[in-house]
Amino acid sequence: MRIAEQERAIVHLADGQVRRGLLQPGDLFETLELQTAEGLQTFEPRQVHILFLLRKPGEPAPRPEGRMMHVILPRGRSLTGYADEGAAAEKGVFLRPRTEGTTSRVFVYPWAILRMEPAAS
Repeated sequence: MRIAEQERAIVHLADGQVRRGLLQPGDLFETLELQTAEGLQTFEPRQVHILFLLRKPGEPAPRPEGRMMHVILPRGRSLTGYADEGAAAEKGVFLRPRTEGTTSRVFVYPWAILRMEPAAS
């Protein structure tokens, strides 16, 4: 799983902290580089649970394609969105949001997924 170009991102860490900045291109299962207001921060993938990738200004909202899935996370949290057919918790999963907003897609790391199940549309 790769990010092809720099993207605005919100990074949710395993310890509950949240960081915002520009995620640098690269493999999501290698060291992540996030340019923040405080400078360049690096995170080992195991430190990260969720990446919210934000839409560019003027970019249309993602189309509701794929299968609606409900992802159960630690600490009683959950996310619901559209996943591609064949998406598997063991590999991590990209979700497209159900509603319009600033998020283009969300990547949930496999170690953050307790359970994944089909959701009602």
